[in-house]
Amino acid sequence: MKAAKTVPGTRSVSFWCAEKDRMVTVKFVSHGSFLFRRETKILSCSVFEDPSLINCSRSCLDPANRRLTPDWQVLGY
Repeated sequence: MKAAKTVPGTRSVSFWCAEKDRMVTVKFVSHGSFLFRRETKILSCSVFEDPSLINCSRSCLDPANRRLTPDWQVLGY
């Protein structure tokens, strides 16, 4: 059985950033096979004046920290 080929790629994702308290679009570098891709680096983020100068904790590298809406909207407020 052949090992799955891992080719780095990029993808843009829009989500609610809890740290900056607003919607952002982030361009990630991802690695891994098709089903097991993982974001490993941030190339740019729309929240910053210069999108390539990322000045935050980069918690969005973990998909669990990306939300489609702010927490208060989920709670019905």
